[in-house]
Amino acid sequence: MKSGTTTLFVADLTKDSLFTYDIHKDTLSDGTPFPTNDLRLTVYNPKPAPLPPDVVNAVSPPNGTNGGPPADTLKWQAIPTFDSLPVFYRVQLATARNFTPASIVLEDSVADLWHTYSGLLDNVWYYWRVKAFAPFGVGIYKSTPDSFYVGVVSVKREGGSVPAAFALYQNYPNPFNPSTTIDYSISKDADVKLLIYNEAGQLVSTLINEKQTSGDHKFNFDGSNLASGVYFYQLFVDEQAQAKKMVLIK
Repeated sequence: MKSGTTTLFVADLTKDSLFTYDIHKDTLSDGTPFPTNDLRLTVYNPKPAPLPPDVVNAVSPPNGTNGGPPADTLKWQAIPTFDSLPVFYRVQLATARNFTPASIVLEDSVADLWHTYSGLLDNVWYYWRVKAFAPFGVGIYKSTPDSFYVGVVSVKREGGSVPAAFALYQNYPNPFNPSTTIDYSISKDADVKLLIYNEAGQLVSTLINEKQTSGDHKFNFDGSNLASGVYFYQLFVDEQAQAKKMVLIK
């Protein structure tokens, strides 16, 4: 056999199965040793294909936490691995339970069991979830995400987590160019402010600052004088507030 690099092609292997192999020196049938650079490859029977990664369970902050800080750490449990293969995690943090693209404020892939966050708005519910991915498959997110509230909720609907005094809805369309509609409702006459902030947390516009009557309201926001980017609109009703994210694309 000629010395040098040896290439071996293996055909008819079972798809989506893991194989182990052993490379070692040997001798020819007449007892002559293989040259130093000649190796033999042996492929053994395939192992059963592993199941996809398990669903990842959250650790902290505890689900439904009320009064969390605007900067902290998300933590979750490790999942079992297969043959010591590495496992990575995809984490998402959003202001909407259904994780629409415009509502996602953090999305990253890490090898750790934690991820820090900062710069969250006060008086906002946040939702988060994690899924695992590895060489042996990709997991799925939990069907119901975990949530926490930044700030303090003083009044709640019975069995709910949204302040009963008012409700702020997602703007539409979103993303938008250059205008969008913001809907909200208040349960009683109150002092109302509707503010716009940029991604750095700077106030860029005061849309409403007046006493309003109870009922449904809407505001048509024109972003013609703003640059493309992520913005937050925050509604204050007396001493309570909510905020949501919107995206301007020009």
